[in-house]
Amino acid sequence: MKVEEKRRLKKIAIMEAALDVWSCDDYSNPSLTTLAENLQMTKQALYRYFSGKEELFDSMAEYVNSLEREWFLQLIPRLEQLSEKEKFRFYIESYARAQVEGQRYIRFAHFNTMRQNKFFHINNIDLIQKVQEILGISDRVFLLIMLYCFFMWGWHEHEELQANRTDKEKIDLILTLLEEGLAGDTFKLPEVDTVESTQNIAREYKARTAKPDIINSVNEVIQERGFTGVTLELIAEKAGMSKSTLYNYFENKDDMLTKTINALVKDYTEFHARLLAKKETFEGKLLAHLELQSVLFPQKPQAFIVLKQFMSPEIFNRVKRPAHQKGFLDFLQKGIDDKKLKDLLTVYEYQMIFSFFIFIERVIFQQEADLPMKEEILEWLKLLAFGNRAAGQNR
Repeated sequence: MKVEEKRRLKKIAIMEAALDVWSCDDYSNPSLTTLAENLQMTKQALYRYFSGKEELFDSMAEYVNSLEREWFLQLIPRLEQLSEKEKFRFYIESYARAQVEGQRYIRFAHFNTMRQNKFFHINNIDLIQKVQEILGISDRVFLLIMLYCFFMWGWHEHEELQANRTDKEKIDLILTLLEEGLAGDTFKLPEVDTVESTQNIAREYKARTAKPDIINSVNEVIQERGFTGVTLELIAEKAGMSKSTLYNYFENKDDMLTKTINALVKDYTEFHARLLAKKETFEGKLLAHLELQSVLFPQKPQAFIVLKQFMSPEIFNRVKRPAHQKGFLDFLQKGIDDKKLKDLLTVYEYQMIFSFFIFIERVIFQQEADLPMKEEILEWLKLLAFGNRAAGQNR
């Protein structure tokens, strides 16, 4: 074996070890010393292959991207051999399996988004477009498949939302949602002129939920660094006070995060109730619900990390989640009871699915947070409500 090939394989072994070791704590402390110990080599020996952590991270990003590209290259010929009906099932099965088996690659991608301080970026666009062409679907439908798979196999595994569904049942449900949509017999898609101005909601929300500087400081640092990146030192600096003064407000970091998040959640749920109370129809309440989320969604490179950390068991079990507050999702349950929505999902599942397309618009499509999302919200509602073909989204 040539020296160059041995070196290449050794670098891959180091990167694979880093993906294993550092993903255990979501890259909160990516130590070269720990990595070297795991590889049973000296730290100095690591420097023969990588000049430092930044070069290693850059190489890991290229490596993970190459694995994704190889996955697509193997998938595409298989898709081309299948019938139209078989293609969708096979693609969903393959994507779901890759998501479950590739959790450490996904964790690195999340970390790398934060490290590079760049907006969410989809790699291998040429191959994704080829898959879309084979399946005959638009960008939104392609992302909706990703959303449903992520929902069924990824984000909520620690909850028990999907515990009673087999993989086959999950795939059947996704295919049903894609083909027929979520809307019940009485659902009517609103008109554009019925959507309230995002700016008006934003101004009213900010006016009604003004918080003390200390809470705002914690919230700003969470948005900048994610939950795991918050320190008392950063909060003190942001708030313009000493670290010792912080202990007059919080017992420790966990207490600070819990109290801050719960204060923000309380404001949000109270404003949400007032906003929906102004609307008479289910469709009006749903639009108001979505519009408020589009206002609140952070238009920052770290948005995905913040959401992922918020949904982790460590954070999730510590805070009063909006969706679990009394009355918060009553309008969705009434929508199911009145046949505005099909009785296929729980109200909590509906809430999460309706929320995720806001993330797609804000972070993947990079829709600016201060711009109205009237057309975007209605396009997504049309697709979610009536399915791929009925919504005319197949091309």
